[in-house]
Order: sequence, then structure tokens, then C-alpha cells
Amino acid sequence: MKTIIALLFFATVSIQAQSIASEEASKTEILKLSNDWSMAIINRDSQVLENVLAPDFTLNGSLPRNIWMDNTLHHIKTSELKMIQEPKITVYDDMVVCEAIWHFKASFDEKIKIDGDYLITDIWKKNSGSWQVIIRLSKENK
Repeated sequence: MKTIIALLFFATVSIQAQSIASEEASKTEILKLSNDWSMAIINRDSQVLENVLAPDFTLNGSLPRNIWMDNTLHHIKTSELKMIQEPKITVYDDMVVCEAIWHFKASFDEKIKIDGDYLITDIWKKNSGSWQVIIRLSKENK
């Protein structure tokens, strides 16, 4: 009986250790992808954007992926997009919430100027083994 209890204990500890390692790996990957995504926006890198954004991506739940892509690649010239604080990353199995304050400096069709800090929450989902962002929620951080 003691042997069975000991085996169950060690199995539980092993599973918890694997879960923690998997969660840390997911956090590291999301942080890298977030930085890759911001660089792709600055460089207007359509291939990276295609890979990072899920087919049903929206900005704030209302701007669909195709309009966001068109704006990012053809109308918005981003000169700076960087996290200004460590993000809070929460892993829920195959979903991740990444929250951070970002500094965003850009112009829209060379007219509208944007230069401010934004609270950005990205929801990521693992699709076919790869992380993709399904929604970005963004509001000015005053």
C-alpha cells in the first residue's frame, strides 16, 4: 500500500513538473512571437504577419484581419512598437493571454500621427502546433 501511495505521489510531482516546464516554454515562445510580430509590423513583413495572425483575427473584436492587414501593410507606417514593461502572460493549456503596455509611434497615410502608450492584451491559440493570435484588444493607456 505504501508503495502505491509513493508511486502516485511521484507520478503527481512528475506531472506537475512537466506542466510547469510546458507553461514556461509557452511563455517564452509567446514573448518571442510578440516581439517578432512587432518587428513584422514595423518592417511590413507580410509573411510573418500571415503566420502569426489566425484566420479569424480581429482588432478589438471589430476590425477584421483583412482590413488590419491592409492598413498595416499599406497605410500605417510604424516607426516604434515596443513593450515598455514586462508582460503578464497567463497560460491556459492551448490558449494564452499576454498583457503589456506598449509604446506605439506611427502615422496613418502620412497624416494622422500616433505617439503614445497602449494597454494591449493579445489572446493566442495553438493551431496545428503553432501559436497564432486570435484577438488583440488595445486601448490608450492614459
